[in-house]
Amino acid sequence: DYGYFNAIYQTYVRNTKHTIKTGPSFVYDRYDEVYNDSAYSREEIVPGGFLEYTYNNGEYFSVVAGMRGDYHNLFGAMFNPRLHIKWNPRELLAVRLSAGRGFRVPNIIPENGSILASSRELVITEPIDPEVAWNFGSAFTWKFDVGERKEGYFNVDYFYTMFENQAVADLDLDPQQVVVSNLDGESYSHSFQAEVGVEALERLWLKAAYKHYDVRTTYHGVLLEKPLVARDRVLFNVGYETMNEIWKFDFTVNWFGQKRL
Repeated sequence: DYGYFNAIYQTYVRNTKHTIKTGPSFVYDRYDEVYNDSAYSREEIVPGGFLEYTYNNGEYFSVVAGMRGDYHNLFGAMFNPRLHIKWNPRELLAVRLSAGRGFRVPNIIPENGSILASSRELVITEPIDPEVAWNFGSAFTWKFDVGERKEGYFNVDYFYTMFENQAVADLDLDPQQVVVSNLDGESYSHSFQAEVGVEALERLWLKAAYKHYDVRTTYHGVLLEKPLVARDRVLFNVGYETMNEIWKFDFTVNWFGQKRL
């Protein structure tokens, strides 16, 4: 069972460059889960509210700063700030920066459904606390012209996520078990992506992208790469559409690098 309520009040401060948004929210969530002889049911009641300030100086610069607070009936008070900055130094250039904190309550069984298809025993060693993480990001986008009536773009972004707590499914400790517990140590993720797209001919697009992941979590006291996450990925795409978009053709190649099994 799930229910959600949210109300937003918006007003301007002096002029339309300064905007304030605020309002309350309420979430009701009830889970009924049974696995073997164990029940993992819970009822969540989360009243909260938020305050957000936006500064927008035309098309060149904007800032969004916000804070929300929630009170979880099982885990107490949670406060999560966020900040987004966008700067357009030129008409076809955009730079974005972001930072924020978030939390969620994990659902162990649905989020590890693939494990249930194995012969491993699922062992949850302790009550699982909410996952809490800080996220920091940046992005650079450049759009450019390619000859007459053709265009292209180049995009680079980088994101870093640092977990204060995380539900950790340890597949290394015992080959006969999946041991789930709260994070005891470090857990973080670095993500870098570069992408370029060019309209080589009219309605014919060529796109190429490279993505690098460095995702590590502490398992039984040792900081290890997260299993089954490829460190390097490459994508190449060719797309073509006929006049009036009657037909679209698409060809994509993906390459995945090594991953820890």
